[in-house]
Amino acid sequence: MHISIRTKLSSSFLLISFFFVLVGFGGLYETSKERQFFQSIINHGIPRINSLLEMKNIASEIETQTALFKLTGEETAQAEGTITSDRKYELLALMEKMGQSKETYKNNLTINNTAEGESLFNKIDSAQNNIVLSAIETIRLKEE
Repeated sequence: MHISIRTKLSSSFLLISFFFVLVGFGGLYETSKERQFFQSIINHGIPRINSLLEMKNIASEIETQTALFKLTGEETAQAEGTITSDRKYELLALMEKMGQSKETYKNNLTINNTAEGESLFNKIDSAQNNIVLSAIETIRLKEE
């Protein structure tokens, strides 16, 4: 069996070309998978992290406002236009903002509905409830 050099070179070229086409399509497929992964991080991971940071900052602010609220003296929080009533409304606004941040976190959690994610959300919810209940109790005591 005698195959000409031209046939050997052509078949080698076609075989190498086919190999590079397969490698190219494999690279495109992997790049597409990576793009989807990073899109999920951008669309869901970053908003969750931002929500957690915002909740942390709001929780610190609520604790600070609660401490300041306790230090306002014997002034009642029911009288409008007083420092105590202003602080009460600031606390209430912060509590509402905390709830919105928690909802943002929860909405972005549903994409990764895992037991670990749910457990973390339950811990965040519990911590937020403790902070808010403490602030509400302080407000209630000042209104009496």
